[in-house]
Amino acid sequence: MLFDMYWNLVDEFGFSENLFDATQSEGNIVAMQIVISGLTLQPCQPDFISARNAIIQADTNWYDGIHECLIWRAFAKRGLGIDARSEKYENDFKTPEKCKDY
Repeated sequence: MLFDMYWNLVDEFGFSENLFDATQSEGNIVAMQIVISGLTLQPCQPDFISARNAIIQADTNWYDGIHECLIWRAFAKRGLGIDARSEKYENDFKTPEKCKDY
């Protein structure tokens, strides 16, 4: 899922070879920023749902959520869409309504 998200971001925003400047807006830098930030936002012993939500929240915190649909698309592709459930291990492949045409 993270690999799909990474490539969605790189395909959309490009790739920076300068890995030392976290203020850039290229896709690989954004992916690194939101995944690492998401790690600080998720609870102890996270499941896939809480990890996904933390990454989406990190995007909101750092970038005002402009990458949200790219992130949702990556997670939904692998069964972690909006109605996925951890407690019953239910997959879902849907994205939020606002991401349908993205």
